[in-house]
Amino acid sequence: MKTHPRNRASRIWKDLPADRFAYQVDLPVCWYAVDDLDQTPERFFTYFIAALHRRFPEFGERSKAALKAINQFNPDINQLVSVIVNDAYEHIQEHFLIILDDYIWLVM
Repeated sequence: MKTHPRNRASRIWKDLPADRFAYQVDLPVCWYAVDDLDQTPERFFTYFIAALHRRFPEFGERSKAALKAINQFNPDINQLVSVIVNDAYEHIQEHFLIILDDYIWLVM
């Protein structure tokens, strides 16, 4: 089952190579539909963690706690990413694919 961590009301399903690939690949798929409000680290990582947690319910408690403890004015992104990676390593026992749909919103 392919899941989307959140659906924007204005989202129209697009027939893109990533969409087709996600439904053809023999891996669990986590989908994160990025939008223009996701440019802050706190918001981005909230939805990134949610995308993984939705597909892998065992994942995320440590990541959510680390995100909650982050200094919003001077976030230590390296520390947060380290916690997320370790959380995934401990709780996700298979290869998977994460798609950041509309990634361009993060680099604008």
